[in-house]
Formats: sequence, structure tokens, C-alpha cells
Amino acid sequence: MTVVGNRAIPVETNKVRLSLKKNSLQVNILPDQQLAGTERWLHHQGFCCYKDSGRKLLTALCLDLAMTRTSTCVYHLFVLSWYIFLNFYISREGEDPRKSQIFLNGGQWKYLTFLNLVLQAIFFGVACLEDVLKRTKGKKDIKFVTAFRDLLFTTLAFPISTFVFLSFWILFLYDRELVYPKALDNIFPVWLNHGMHTFILPFSLVEVILRPHCYPLRKKGLTLLAAACLAYVSRVLWIYSETGTWVYPVFAKLSPGGLAAFFSLSYIFTIGIYLFGEKLNHWKWAKRHLA
Repeated sequence: MTVVGNRAIPVETNKVRLSLKKNSLQVNILPDQQLAGTERWLHHQGFCCYKDSGRKLLTALCLDLAMTRTSTCVYHLFVLSWYIFLNFYISREGEDPRKSQIFLNGGQWKYLTFLNLVLQAIFFGVACLEDVLKRTKGKKDIKFVTAFRDLLFTTLAFPISTFVFLSFWILFLYDRELVYPKALDNIFPVWLNHGMHTFILPFSLVEVILRPHCYPLRKKGLTLLAAACLAYVSRVLWIYSETGTWVYPVFAKLSPGGLAAFFSLSYIFTIGIYLFGEKLNHWKWAKRHLA
């Protein structure tokens, strides 16, 4: 309902709900609804952007809403390009013998950091695909892609990127030799270290802010996350059993009991991150769903 002076004018559609009092504007956007045609609908209702400043604001806002989806597409394409670049840059190990030595006994895929970079590239690739298909085929025809995108982000992409960020910087600040020895600074530039371990969290948080994600049943989500954690721990133990070397120096400092406690606490930590992501998504988008 729009109120101009003492006169109430209904301005509610299945796309957007608007409330205008004098020059104050309140907006509730219904998520996952088509925004195309909103400006045209406003003109049908008799709103002209030249009548007063409040209506200018109203029209400008609707133009901004029409650009939201395009901005999301551009963001996804940018982040996808960034992760493709990082993976390509790191994979050029043949040009630096020192890098080849680091990737002995398991290759670069023994490190959770590099696995996470591939995971993020896959997720943002799926997000770009969903953006394109949504524009060409409509939402009803791409439900599987949207569901897969949400499942990938909620159960793996967000929890693992957040875990890598927090665990790396906690250990790095405590004693960097446990996770990223100083000698690596001569092999991997500082910007690459931040690309692998810092920027991953802001990119995930922006994704939470940009659009809502449908979380699976908690049991299903935690089961998938547990399977991923178990697979990685199994690979770490297998590499040690075959080569006698640990993937990360911190593991060599721990006893068998300490290793069990470390892996258990790490999994509990990832559960906490998963639940945090679920709450964050609900906090950001619940009000709009209820609007």
C-alpha cells in the first residue's frame, strides 16, 4: 500500500511490495520472483518519476532492482575467473623445481587449500551456469541446477572455505612453521598466499548476501560434510602410511591420540561453521521470505 498525503494507493504485485510516505520509502522484495516488468507496472499505476522526489526515488529503486540479477551474474563470472586463474597459476609447477618438491608424495591435491580452490571454481562455475540458464530457460526448467548449486554451497563450499581461512590463520599466527613455513615465501608470493587463504572467506560471505540458498535437511547436510571430511582425513593417513611424511608439519608434532583429538575437534569445528552458515542465511533472508 502506498500512502500519498492522506490517500492510500495499492501498489503490491507478486514482484515487489512498496510503501511510500511523503519522501520516505520502505521496500520488501519477495525473493526468487521475477523483477522484469516492475518499472513498466509502475507506469501503468500512474507513477511518473518527474512529479516529486519521492516518486523519483521509487523509480530509481526499481531500476536498481532490475540490475540486481545482472550484477550477480557479473560477480559470479569475476570470482570464477579468479579461481580459474589461481588454479592455473599454481599448477605450473614444471617451471619451478622448488614447487615440484613441495608437491611430492601426493601432489598438490594432498593439501586442503588446493582442493578448496578447485571446489570454489566448481561452485562458481555452477552458479554462472545457473545464471545463464535462468535467463534463457526460466526457473522451472532449471530446478535441478539450482538445487545442486545450493547443496554444493551449503554443505561444502561455504563450510570448507571458512574452515581453511580460520584454521590456517589461527595456526599461522600461533606458529607459521606448523602450517606454512617461512621458506614458502620464496616460492609462493604474498598475494598468492592471500588468494588461497584470505579472499576465500569474503567471496563466500558475499555469496550469502547476494542470494538466499536452500539448506538441505540438517541430517543430510551434516552427513555429506562428514563424508567429505572423512575422505580427506583418509587420504592424509594413506599418504603417511605410503611415504612416511605428513601433509602438514603440525601433524608430525602430535601423538596418535593427539591426531585423533585434532581430527575430531576439526570436524566439530566444521559442524559449527555449517550451523553458522545456516543461521546466517536464515538471518539475512528470513524476513524477506516472510514479507
